[in-house]
Amino acid sequence: MSHKSSTVALRASLLYVLFAGLWILFSDRLLDQAVEDKERLMQLELYKSLAFVAFTGLMLFLIMQQLLHREQKKNRGAQKSGRADAAAK
Repeated sequence: MSHKSSTVALRASLLYVLFAGLWILFSDRLLDQAVEDKERLMQLELYKSLAFVAFTGLMLFLIMQQLLHREQKKNRGAQKSGRADAAAK
């Protein structure tokens, strides 16, 4: 993995940690203030957590799909370049 790739991965991870931390902290407080019934609160917290997992799973899928597509494109370009170099010799 190149230095640039590592930097991008680190930034993405830190952004995720920041977003996830803020989401957990503030969404729990907001729900706690908005809902008085403890049973209903627990149910909404479960739905909120499942929505967060689904959203972050979708984001991970889309990011991985994009990165793999770029990698495949780069590999195809390198293969074409290798063939062109071999043909020139």
